Amino acid sequence: MRKVFDLSYNALPPMTARAFRLLGLHPGVTISTPAAAAVTGMSAEAVRPVLGALADVHLIAEVGRDRFQFHDLIREYAVETARAHESSELLEERIRHLLGWYLHTADLSRFVIYPQTGASRFEHHDAEPDPLIFGTRDDALDWHRQEQTNLVSVLQYAVDHGHHRIAALLPNCLSIPNILNAQWATNVELATAGLTSARRLGDEQIMLIALSSLTESLVQAGRLDKALPLLFEELSLARRRGARREMATAHHEIGLVLHKQDLLDRAADHFLIALPLYRELDIPRGEAIMLAELGEIAWKRGRFEEARDHLHRSLAICRESGNSWNEALFLRLSSQMSLDQGHLDEAVEHLERSATTYAELDDLYETACTLRMLGDVLGRRGDHDRAARVLGEALAIFDSIHAPEADELRAAIAGPPSAP
Repeated sequence: MRKVFDLSYNALPPMTARAFRLLGLHPGVTISTPAAAAVTGMSAEAVRPVLGALADVHLIAEVGRDRFQFHDLIREYAVETARAHESSELLEERIRHLLGWYLHTADLSRFVIYPQTGASRFEHHDAEPDPLIFGTRDDALDWHRQEQTNLVSVLQYAVDHGHHRIAALLPNCLSIPNILNAQWATNVELATAGLTSARRLGDEQIMLIALSSLTESLVQAGRLDKALPLLFEELSLARRRGARREMATAHHEIGLVLHKQDLLDRAADHFLIALPLYRELDIPRGEAIMLAELGEIAWKRGRFEEARDHLHRSLAICRESGNSWNEALFLRLSSQMSLDQGHLDEAVEHLERSATTYAELDDLYETACTLRMLGDVLGRRGDHDRAARVLGEALAIFDSIHAPEADELRAAIAGPPSAP
């Protein structure tokens, strides 16, 4: 096979041959034209005809628009040829540029997908190639769908080859797209790898970012016992550094864990510390979440007017800041309060608005959860035909993302087994 590859490779023009060698450095399964530009140091316009020429002689296969793939044996040949013809310093520089391009692009994408995140963009080296710029939220989400496998490969490569800054920061950029599809375990796995690299790096600011990524992922995955000690480590480090944003986040997440454990007084204490910090830092998303959490705790304690006041203020902040995601969450919480008071029509209205918003945001998991709640309320209201349709929609979404709730809902729809 090597002789066959030699015939094709030796016939290539020098620039095309060099591009072929460097493309073998890409750690992912497929290679997009912009990624090929990043690893070769060429512009996207210049590398596109080079990729076409390599496809014409079957050294690379075109598998989609502006997307290419090596056969495994040809990739090995490309890497061997690169090591034989290029200095180790140049190969290291090119892979570092590629990894930096992925981190920079993923960093920008998270603010297009969720601009109200309240986070800060990372610093990127001027020598890195220009990242992709996304015109719309759909463009950013589509890039993540196409690059999902590659991004995991990039992270693993960074961990294995000592690019610890990139490995520590990248999980933070990948969490939101995974949340939309209920990929809790994936987020935990990626963030665990990121924290491993952060500890090796020894940079306390990056350590805080990596700890925050992992603790948030663990809380979302329901792994509360593992999350809590890491959260207190995060809080201690944030206090030592005087990092007020990170202190707010740690108190926020500790409060969520304690709330889930039904330790309401302790949870409220942490929310009440985070709330003024978020206000001081001008992070409306954090302020809105803290108010909603305090409202839910007040409701559980029977302080209904206080609960409604907190929730109304929370919804107002979401609407003022354009945070549809949290607005959908708080509408769902409002529906539960309406249900507790026996106001079924009001609960249905809140849930319909919440489900519509989640669907517009492409948050499949929360759309399905909200539709399930809506179906249950419709059934209680006596609208059984519509309830069945809505529950069927929820089940189809749960199935599409392989959510564990699918089997439970399927059994609920089927009803109890009939007596013999």
